[in-house]
Amino acid sequence: MQKTVRKVLRAVANYDPGYYDMYADPNEAFFGRLYLEWILHHAAEAGIRSPGAVLDAGCQTGRLAVPLAQEGFRVTGIDTSGFALRRAKHHAKIAGVTLTLEQGDIAEVLVDHPALAV
Repeated sequence: MQKTVRKVLRAVANYDPGYYDMYADPNEAFFGRLYLEWILHHAAEAGIRSPGAVLDAGCQTGRLAVPLAQEGFRVTGIDTSGFALRRAKHHAKIAGVTLTLEQGDIAEVLVDHPALAV
């Protein structure tokens, strides 16, 4: 019964007390900033700059997708969890940015949307 209640809460209320939301966890913000700094540094070295496109495979709840969108990138996030993607959409809305979110396995999504791989 508990599993059914949890599924309903996730699907209807976008809530699951047992789900670890790295974006929402203030303790993870420090690491998120480090990762973002590292990504931006290496992207710039590779000539990838805002408003370029970024694909965040396994984006979870938008831990990196939202900050990258705040930096001006066009971000597509892919994750297998519909719940995580709903949370990412919520975080993006609160942050005032737009994300393109796709649910599924990365390989399957890229077969259906090959332009994302470019």
